[in-house]
Amino acid sequence: MKRKTNNQKGVTLISLVITIIVLLILAGIGITSGVQTIKSSKQTKFTTEMKIMQVEANELYDAYKNNKEVEINGTKYKGEEIKNIGKNITEAGGKASEVFTQDASGITDSTGYKYYNEDIIKGLGIDGVENEYFVNVEKRSVVAVIGVDFDGKVCYTVAQLPDGLYNIDYNDTQKEIDFELASQTESPIKGNITVFDITSTKAINKWQVRYRIKGREEWKQTEEFEGTEIDIRVEELGVYEVQVYHGEEVESAIKEIEVKPIEITTDWIATTKTDSEWYGYKDISKTDSEEVQVNAPRLKGNMTPIKYIGEEQEGSKWANVATSDGSMFVWIPRYAYKITKGYHTNEAGTIEVAFIDTNNRFLNGENGTIITDPSKVTYTNGVQNEWLVHPAFTASAENGGGFGEITGLWVGKFETTGTKENISVKPGDSPLVNMTMNERYHAGLDATFGEKVNLNSHMTKNSEWGVVAYLGHSKYGTNGKEIELNSKNQITGGTSEKKEIYKANKGQSTTLNANGVFDMSGTTSECVATYINNGHENLKKYGGDGANDLYGNTEETQSKATKYKEVYESVNDLRTDYENMVKYKGNALYETAGDYDANFSTVIIAWFNNWMTFPSNEEPFFDRGGSFEASSPGIFACYNAEGNKSIRITFRMILVI
Repeated sequence: MKRKTNNQKGVTLISLVITIIVLLILAGIGITSGVQTIKSSKQTKFTTEMKIMQVEANELYDAYKNNKEVEINGTKYKGEEIKNIGKNITEAGGKASEVFTQDASGITDSTGYKYYNEDIIKGLGIDGVENEYFVNVEKRSVVAVIGVDFDGKVCYTVAQLPDGLYNIDYNDTQKEIDFELASQTESPIKGNITVFDITSTKAINKWQVRYRIKGREEWKQTEEFEGTEIDIRVEELGVYEVQVYHGEEVESAIKEIEVKPIEITTDWIATTKTDSEWYGYKDISKTDSEEVQVNAPRLKGNMTPIKYIGEEQEGSKWANVATSDGSMFVWIPRYAYKITKGYHTNEAGTIEVAFIDTNNRFLNGENGTIITDPSKVTYTNGVQNEWLVHPAFTASAENGGGFGEITGLWVGKFETTGTKENISVKPGDSPLVNMTMNERYHAGLDATFGEKVNLNSHMTKNSEWGVVAYLGHSKYGTNGKEIELNSKNQITGGTSEKKEIYKANKGQSTTLNANGVFDMSGTTSECVATYINNGHENLKKYGGDGANDLYGNTEETQSKATKYKEVYESVNDLRTDYENMVKYKGNALYETAGDYDANFSTVIIAWFNNWMTFPSNEEPFFDRGGSFEASSPGIFACYNAEGNKSIRITFRMILVI
């Protein structure tokens, strides 16, 4: 009996323990549910209030931007004054220092924020908001003074809320988002689009932007961002379509903005080396001739392809570039030539040109023998039999080259401008004058044109003057027409009105349009880095007798041509020295002028009746082109010079890359 009694009591105790455990579990569930309910209620209230305050911030921003008036507690605010609504954030009882941190709100710069306490909020006509806020009207930013926990993270801003919690049910209308656009070109092919002043009637502070070149199907898009502004780097220039959107719920209307090419100088804009409109060397002797193939222009550093956008013009379009300082250069592609009429006469003849590669192969289907040695050229009845690679493109310094077998070279579009320490090549400017031969020589070698790379810049040599003159006289330039005289004293391009250089004065160009080389007839006479080595003291006096000077300090350097200078031997007899020029080709001297005639003293008549006073005695240096007031100036003219300083003498630049 006792055992039975004891067993009955034991069962009762176990049941009691089980019952207690079950009750505790049920109580725990109830407590947890109650806590979650309270937590959810706080989150819902926080989210709702943030929506209300964000909408209010949007409305205040709209009033601020559009100079509207707002009244709060009897005080009126308008335009800029609206940013000052509210109290200083220091009046929030130290909360500002807690909230404006990276760990809290994620906002560390509190500039422009105002403290909206209960009085301010009610003054705005807002009911049902119990929290207090920091508001920056200009940024449309709202920060809660007291945050709420969302899954272990205390949130103070709309942007911190978990995705989807702050969104309002949107009407599918594009009128709820607006924005402004601006563009900036950074280079010939790149730029920026700035999307700013993004506004919405809804409480949204996270956006994306989609954009595309107008006419294309594929859109590009940004990452999601916060705020009212974003910069977008684009890799192409052109007209863009831009749209601001938020998820799949709302999007703006599409707006357009053009990222424009850079205008380098009047009527010239930057382009790219792949632009088919950059250049086109044409045979203008034919009607509706197509562009021919040439060696592509070589670029280095920040050299920028540019194209003319002024009046529509006919003719050959030689490639133009601008360097970092805005200096302008023109591309002379590698070619071989034949003089088929007028060789060594004073009658303007014909120069045939064939573009070739560095292996001396024709690029456009011409026929004949190509040679590189000027001494091997033969003639039949005054007609050149072989194609001669122009010496300026060859490795032979003695013949006028020296930079190797090059694909082409860049020549200054105008005479040299600027200062001795900072030379340039710019239109409508004064040529750089009053320098000795040696000063010009060193200024050319030291020139950088704003670039940080080696451009092999140097003063033009006789052969390089000739390489431009021959191409200009060919069917790819003027087709045998004489270029007009630049009769304006010391103004590159013939006028300071830059538009008129390429319109009224286009006949002064080697292409008779805006794309050629200017100032090769008239303006200011151009010294070249070439002399006859006749031993006159002026060679040292004005050419310099230092180791690195134009003339040099030893007999070897004084008598030897380099890639930067040409030297012709002399026997101190004018006739003999001139007739010795028969062995030098491509320099627009003996080939394009008649015989020496003692009856004309020192004057030799060249093509287009240009005068040639060949260097001799105290005038051992060469001037080319002639000044606006010289006797019979022109692209085939040549004058002797002492090498001293003169207000009528300048020089031209060459770049070899």
